[in-house]
Order: sequence, then C-alpha cells, then structure tokens
Amino acid sequence: MANEKNKSFDENWFADILMSFAPSSVDIEGKTPDEMTSSASWKAFWISTGAAIPPGPLGLATILPELMAITKLQMNLIYKIAAYYHKQGKVNKTIVMLIFANQVGLALGKQVVKRIGRRVIIRALGSKAIRPIAQRIATKIGARLAQKAIGRWIPFVLAPIFGAFSKSMTTDIGREADKIFSQDIEVLDPIKCKNGHDANDGDKFCPECGISL
Repeated sequence: MANEKNKSFDENWFADILMSFAPSSVDIEGKTPDEMTSSASWKAFWISTGAAIPPGPLGLATILPELMAITKLQMNLIYKIAAYYHKQGKVNKTIVMLIFANQVGLALGKQVVKRIGRRVIIRALGSKAIRPIAQRIATKIGARLAQKAIGRWIPFVLAPIFGAFSKSMTTDIGREADKIFSQDIEVLDPIKCKNGHDANDGDKFCPECGISL
C-alpha cells in the first residue's frame, strides 16, 4: 500500500504540489470575486517584479521562491472564490487542474465538464487520468521558468514585464474560478474497481490492475 501511494505521488507530483498549497482556512473579507481577483493580481505583480530585480545568479535564486509564492497566492484565490459561493468543500484536484489547464490554454472540455441546463457536472479524474494533464501543465509552466531564467540577466528591463505576466495569469485564474463556482456544480467521484483503483467513465477494464469493471 505504501509503495502504491509513493508511486501515485511520483506520477502526479505537480498536481500534489499544487494541492499542498491549499489553505487550511480562508477569509473573503467581504470582498466580491472581482475584488479578490484584482487584489491577488496586483500582489502577484509586485511579487514577480520584486523577485526579478536582483541580477544574475542572485536573481536565479529567486525563481523558485517566486513560483511558490505566486502559486500559493493563486491557490488561495481559488479557495476564496469557492468560499464566496459556499462551495469550498467542492474544491478538488480535478477542479484545480481544470482551472490551471484553462489558464495555460489546455482545454479539457468534455473530458471533465458536462453541462445540463444550468447545472455543471464535473467528473473527478482518477490518478491515471489526471497524470498527463498535470504533466502538460507542468511543461507549460516549465517553459515560463526558462524565460524567467533568461530574464534574470537583464532584470531592470524585464522585471515589470514578468510582473505584468504574473498579474495577467492570476487574473485569468480568478476569472476561471469565478466561472466555475458561480454555477450549480455537481462533482462525480471517480469510478473504482473491486481493488479500489481509480478508473474512468467508459473504461471496460481497470487501467491499473486490468480487472473487468
């Protein structure tokens, strides 16, 4: 069982890291989703702008702390918007992946979301299904980190540009979260085989152990 859990973490490391930034509690401070998004976006701007000012090797050392700070800020924003709509308990790994995937231009579409009238059904993905999605998002973000590394050698020129990019990204994430949580959401848990492995709707056999579903 321990080996199986470790394998799941290794294969879904990006999704697990994102969820590790989930806040234990949130305070919406009486703000609307638009106000919360605007506030978080400007915080992201100043975090990235400030982190990009130190030049050369010192600047390179700020990339990971910047990424962690921005990710924590964005995850907090997602949970705040969910709390505003009284849907904090519905936030799960699939919804977080859906929000980040839409932000980086990866449309999951019918793979995750189905609309019936005013109701939105979100099918929670199992670990095997979520793995390639998380990997594609990680690749997109990895490319952005490479750009930041280059930019650290000309900091005073690119610092505000990176700040504006983080601001735009955070705004997009806030809007995606608002679009999802403002609707009537129903979350469907993954299908499980007799051995407890996650499977996907439409599978005839478990993708992990091969048992008939």
